[in-house]
Order: sequence, then C-alpha cells, then structure tokens
Amino acid sequence: MIYAYLRVSTEKQDENNQKEGIIRYCDYMRYKIDEYCIERGTSGAKDYKSRKLGLLIRKLVDGDLLIVSEFTRLSRDTFQMYEICKRLVDKGVKVFSVKDNRGFDLSPEGKFMLAINCYFAEKERERIRQRTIEALQRKKQEGAKLGRPKKPITEFLNRQKDYIKQSIEGGICIKDIAEKLNTNPQYLTRFCRKNNIIYPSKPEMLWKKQNQYKYDVLQLRKKGLTYRKIGEELNIHYCLVARICRANDAGIKLKVKRKKQEKLLLMYLGGKNAR
Repeated sequence: MIYAYLRVSTEKQDENNQKEGIIRYCDYMRYKIDEYCIERGTSGAKDYKSRKLGLLIRKLVDGDLLIVSEFTRLSRDTFQMYEICKRLVDKGVKVFSVKDNRGFDLSPEGKFMLAINCYFAEKERERIRQRTIEALQRKKQEGAKLGRPKKPITEFLNRQKDYIKQSIEGGICIKDIAEKLNTNPQYLTRFCRKNNIIYPSKPEMLWKKQNQYKYDVLQLRKKGLTYRKIGEELNIHYCLVARICRANDAGIKLKVKRKKQEKLLLMYLGGKNAR
C-alpha cells in the first residue's frame, strides 16, 4: 500500500501545497495513493509517538511506501528523524521525499544526507523560534496584551459575582451554584480562587448539611424508612442520610432492625397458623 503523510505546524497553514507536489510525483510514477495521513497544528519538534505519525508507523508493514513532501515533515529533530527512518527501514517500509527526490537507506551516504537535512531543518526551527520571541517582547513593550483572550464564561461569572457571594454565604455548595448558573463546577471554583471569594471546604459543607437535615432524617428513620426512601423524601443523597444516622443516633438503626425482625416473625407465625 502507498501512504502520503502531510503536516503543517499551525491551523492557518494549508497542506494543499504539499499534497499537490505528492500528487504530481504519483501521476508521473503512475502510483495510486491508498491513504492520506494529515496533521494540522502539530509542531515538528513534538514526539512522533504521540502524533498521528506514530499510529501510521505502527500500521505500516513490509513492502509499503510512505511518501512525504520533504523529510522535515516527519520531524525537525535530528535524533527523532533518524529514529523514525531507521524504524521504517527495519520494518521493510520505503520512505521517499518528493522535494529531495530521493529515498532513505541505512548506507553511510544515506545517513550523511539525512544528517545534513536534519541540521538545516533544526537550524530553521531555531531561527523561527527566536524571531517569535523577539516579536512577542516588542509587542509587550508596546503595551499589547499577550495570551489567550478571556472566555465568555469568565465575563458571565463576573456579572454573577454578587449572586455567587450571596449563595456561598447562604450555605449553598459550589456544585449547586454551578448547576443553577449552568456552568462547570471547576470553572466556578477557579473563578472563586482568582477573585478571593472564600468558599467552605467539603468537610465544612458536609457538616452544615448534616445539621440542616439532622432533625428530619432522624424523625423519618424512627418511622422505619430506609436510607434511600429518606433521601428521596428530602431530595438528598442516601449516603448523607446514612452518615447522619450513624453520627447522631446509632440506637435508631437497632430499633428499626428489631421492628423488622418482629414483623417477619409475625408474618412467619401467621403463615404457620394458617396451615
């Protein structure tokens, strides 16, 4: 099978230039490409094993052909480039670069030519990196704001800041506030930390909830209701019900058990007498 690998470093770049060059070469050689592997917004310095290229290499078998527009598309790191090419050759896969108009082999000449290509590719990457750093520093000096723009969710939470403070002071937990505002609890927690809004920890919130529902839970438990039924009645989780019962009155559980045992015994005796 014949595979074509295309990679562009940013989403704004277009891979069609690489594609056209590969198609022209395949038309000339009368090859038919079976599958394209395209990576967008991926740096050449990133580890190839965590990219689509890593999956493609695992997929390739003896006799396959991998075509690239140039060797730098595989990687811009010298050691990675050699590792990729060696791994492909060891598997019996042929690698061909259209712009360089040659393949790769493990001969001394092949290794030497690959090393030269890698040197220039890495040098170019270093220059691009240096130019980017200089441009960012100049913009910073001019007073431009760097970094990602604020998300709409941050602006929304800023508008709801007073409501969030009042809700926390009223004893409502972060999760419930997030549900009411239709947002993620993690975003809300991060927002509170950034704006110095003090919210109670989980143990404190749990203690408040226990005190809030303590009387109702114990009254329903005395009636013989199970944890799940009490939870459904009060619209709380049954685990919280169990915690309240165990912490406040362990004797209730024993009484409930005795009542159940008495009922079962009466039912058993009633059935026996009926016989």
